[in-house]
Amino acid sequence: MWISFLVFIGILGFIGSWQAQMRAREYALELAKNSCKASNAQLLDETVSLHQIRLKRNKAGKICLQREYRFDYTLDGKTRCRGRVLLLGKKEILSKLEAIPSQASDTRFTPIQAKILPFRPQKGPVNESGKSE
Repeated sequence: MWISFLVFIGILGFIGSWQAQMRAREYALELAKNSCKASNAQLLDETVSLHQIRLKRNKAGKICLQREYRFDYTLDGKTRCRGRVLLLGKKEILSKLEAIPSQASDTRFTPIQAKILPFRPQKGPVNESGKSE
């Protein structure tokens, strides 16, 4: 009997924390939209993504969750730039549009590191350097 009660309480706690997380995400999205509107920018993908979550004390000394959400925006319709929203508990700490364009592709996978071989007919078997033996 106690085990089923504890499982029920655990499920209720999970649902409550999930709903709080969704409310924080919706609030961060609203802040991102307002920041873009104030800067005459366009919010791309109409979404924010949770980048970091940690415990931090607020001004009153109470421990709260600090959430960092990131989003992409554009000023000219061509370059993709990154913005971020910081929330401490239910309050906004920072809503910032960064001026540096974000990387459209991941720089870790360049053709040299990924060992992508050029497409051209070869006479014999090809080794890792891309030359025929």
